[in-house]
Amino acid sequence: MSELAYEDVNGWLIVRFTSPSLTEPMMLERVKQDLDQRLAELPKGAKVLISFKGVEFVSSQIIGLMLSSKELVAKQKKGSFALARLGDNIRDILRLTKLDSQFKIAETESEIVGKRKRDPNQRGDDLSWMD
Repeated sequence: MSELAYEDVNGWLIVRFTSPSLTEPMMLERVKQDLDQRLAELPKGAKVLISFKGVEFVSSQIIGLMLSSKELVAKQKKGSFALARLGDNIRDILRLTKLDSQFKIAETESEIVGKRKRDPNQRGDDLSWMD
């Protein structure tokens, strides 16, 4: 099972974690490889939002992952990169490392991507993890 789920919403690639705990080094390496590959395939000008909804525990390694992901999207792809639904532990790590100003951070996904435009041809959307 993949530790990441991807959803395209209003031109944004939303990435969410499927595990409430992001602390195990081997799992984080798999997440990094999966995310790096997916982001590398994106076109110029890509827009990426990483949602931490449901994530309860993180190691400080997650900050390095977010920094490298932002670098790939914002600098190499000349795109937009944002974070949403950060728990207190992630906010504390960002604040303590003085990296909170490096990211666009939102409380909810829709603050960044807007309200989902419903595709009349698609049935059974489950975006319950969004707002």
